[in-house]
Amino acid sequence: EEGIDIPAVPYGIFFEPVPSALRMIQRAGRIGRTEIGKVYMLVTKDTIDEKYFWVAKHKQARMEQLLDDLKEGLKGQKTLDSFK
Repeated sequence: EEGIDIPAVPYGIFFEPVPSALRMIQRAGRIGRTEIGKVYMLVTKDTIDEKYFWVAKHKQARMEQLLDDLKEGLKGQKTLDSFK
């Protein structure tokens, strides 16, 4: 996730999952910058890889839900432009 940046990569293959949602998002964000890309994650069944994958997946889903809740809570609030 902190390596070389090649903008025209349509696919990414990750050989190990990480338990951090932020790192997972950063890794995926390096794929498909110029057009929609696809990420493949290799996960070995019944190993720590599987646990790491699901931990990060659930953390990412919770993060997205929190952001949606924040956006919903901000609806109807005044913006800086309304104070002009």
